[in-house]
Amino acid sequence: MAKFKVYQDANYVVGHLRYGHREGIIEAESKEDALNKLRDEGYTDYLDFVLDDYELENVCYDDDFKIEEI
Repeated sequence: MAKFKVYQDANYVVGHLRYGHREGIIEAESKEDALNKLRDEGYTDYLDFVLDDYELENVCYDDDFKIEEI
């Protein structure tokens, strides 16, 4: 028996984002320098947003499936 990886696009998703955080790595001379860069120099633009929790209420899928044997 073969195994298949299946993928299907969603047309739309309805729900609520609950919690998230930003994280990343910046270079600085000290913790105080890092804090200054984050607060005053716009280094938060280099942080990635990570979604921690969400609530999905409804979703509508395409009729097409992409199937790949694994």
